[in-house]
Amino acid sequence: MRCIQWMVVCVFLLMAARAVQAADPVIVPRGSAPVLDGELSPDEWSDAFSISLNSDSTLFLKHAEGFLYLAVQATTMGVPSPLIVRNGIIHVLHASAALGTALYVPEEDAWILSQSFIWQCRARGFSQAALAERNQFLESEGWLGTIGYLGSPNTFEFQILLDEGPLQMLFLFLETTTPLQLLSWPIDPMLALPYTEIITGPIPQRLTFHVEEWATLEFSQP
Repeated sequence: MRCIQWMVVCVFLLMAARAVQAADPVIVPRGSAPVLDGELSPDEWSDAFSISLNSDSTLFLKHAEGFLYLAVQATTMGVPSPLIVRNGIIHVLHASAALGTALYVPEEDAWILSQSFIWQCRARGFSQAALAERNQFLESEGWLGTIGYLGSPNTFEFQILLDEGPLQMLFLFLETTTPLQLLSWPIDPMLALPYTEIITGPIPQRLTFHVEEWATLEFSQP
């Protein structure tokens, strides 16, 4: 009986969390292009829109020169993973010890994994070879992120190529605490729990995404 009661409570909480999601678009300000070095220099992100993921971690967003820039300033190590919709396909952008892109395509009432991660850009530092590999990754994948320990272990940055029009995005951040804690925006972390294995692995072959609940990003013009 207790198990059934607990299941009812969980379903109620999930429904309540889903009901409060805002549908208003987020206007991302135009700013200056930051340097992706894993460090948030003074005033480098002062022109960005900021969002509190929790009391200790902040997500920053801005755009410049045809790219969306994201940064996370946390108090603990973690693994960030933005999910974006591009041409009707969900792109999972994973940055930890390496960079990789996974793709999900729609099929009836679910999304099916069509491409798993191919890990690249493991080199730390700013040697010519490391920079060349990152530039090639940005050109081929349409995004770039900072890997762990490139700069501060609690700071993460992304550069994402923009298409014309708005962009739908879900941002996940898995704090590597004990136990692990998943943060998400804009949906409640409880609703994002089914996506934890996208970060921890093995990556699920089939998932249900409610893309209509993700943030719709619109980009301010001069």
